[in-house]
Amino acid sequence: MIQVKNAHTTSFDAAELTLLRGWNDDIAAQLVELSKEAEIRKYTPKDVARRFSDVAAAHAWYKSKPHIVYTLQHKGKVGGLFWFSYEPRAELQSDYTIGIRMYEMLRGKGLAGALIEACHEDFRKESGYAGGIWLITDDNNDRAQHIYAKHGYEVRNKKDGRVLSVRAI
Repeated sequence: MIQVKNAHTTSFDAAELTLLRGWNDDIAAQLVELSKEAEIRKYTPKDVARRFSDVAAAHAWYKSKPHIVYTLQHKGKVGGLFWFSYEPRAELQSDYTIGIRMYEMLRGKGLAGALIEACHEDFRKESGYAGGIWLITDDNNDRAQHIYAKHGYEVRNKKDGRVLSVRAI
């Protein structure tokens, strides 16, 4: 596990939060439990049903394709999750997609934007990637759409209850 420090992580310091890059058994186990939260089940039902249904499934997800995983933690407890996944979309001029989760412990505290920016900066620095990042969210998840737009994601398509957005880094 590598601690991430950049201009965007300073807002985490006052709350005694640490941003870490990496993956291990403890994170996998915590994600299994966190995926059971009502809001996570509502907006990302694949987490509890497949992605993080149990520790073995979490490890299988992590190994299924190149994932760069970040966790925002307070005293070893995961409160936020962010990842980049290599999933090229030539029509979007993007090679990576992202996923973000703010769990109950940290949800509503104004930390998602700093998490997005801190992870994007670290990813850009560590990977050398300069291109598009895409994501898909539910069209009824207004809070997520607002935060993505605020942080440079532009809507490209709305179809079948889903919103496709892209950001250059």
